[in-house]
Amino acid sequence: MSTAFLAAIATTLHMPVADVVLTRALHALGTDSLTVIEVQSWLFRALSVQLSADELMADVPLSRVVDSVWESGGVGQRVV
Repeated sequence: MSTAFLAAIATTLHMPVADVVLTRALHALGTDSLTVIEVQSWLFRALSVQLSADELMADVPLSRVVDSVWESGGVGQRVV
């Protein structure tokens, strides 16, 4: 799942997947509010997970976001 998540972020940001690393926060990759909405939409469409913009833009590594989605079961759960 982390591979698909990183690929989705890379596609959204128009950057190589190799530049999207799990140790960096999403905001550190140059995201803005519109990009966050695109990531939110992908998470919901692909995994049925809803995250707020604040959760996605928090100063936490992407690995923590992936872990939260994974722990939620990824289907119809709200990740906090």
